[in-house]
Amino acid sequence: MDNYEIRIITRDQAVAVHRSEHISDHAAIRRGHILAEAGDQVEIWRGAHCVYAGQKLPATVHGTSLPHSSPSHGAGNNL
Repeated sequence: MDNYEIRIITRDQAVAVHRSEHISDHAAIRRGHILAEAGDQVEIWRGAHCVYAGQKLPATVHGTSLPHSSPSHGAGNNL
């Protein structure tokens, strides 16, 4: 398992840092999105390497649920 730092930057620019161990980058990214609220910026770091930087989206867009997919696997791939 690797050590990760999950950084959540809220819409009002407050920063929360969570440190945890995960089995993969994907697991750490999913945890980051669980911790974040819609509109928050999420950064996932493994050591000195940023493995993900993005924004948590709302659970629905135009009335349809978004699939659970990894940003590195492309849109539409359900995991």
